[in-house]
Amino acid sequence: MEIEQLEIRDFLSQCSPMDKLAEDVIDKIIPELEISYQRRNTEILTPGNKNHTLYLIRTGAVEIFDQDDNLYSHLETGDWFGYRSLLHNGDIKFKARASEDRS
Repeated sequence: MEIEQLEIRDFLSQCSPMDKLAEDVIDKIIPELEISYQRRNTEILTPGNKNHTLYLIRTGAVEIFDQDDNLYSHLETGDWFGYRSLLHNGDIKFKARASEDRS
């Protein structure tokens, strides 16, 4: 495994609920992951669009805004987002925007 993959495995093994999985299971997940880096103020999820991705913040922060554009949640390292839209056929209701330059 390459250094970055080892770092990702170590990170995943510390994040709930992944911390409950055996290392060999996490090793099988790693090749299926897509890593993305978002610059500050980049809109990641836009209401009215579809989402088919579950996101985990490795570094940086993401802010979630409700339908009235009020701050709903501030997420940081180890937090997941995108799952609400996945549970609703991909329909995005809340906006997610990177609030720090990170991944």
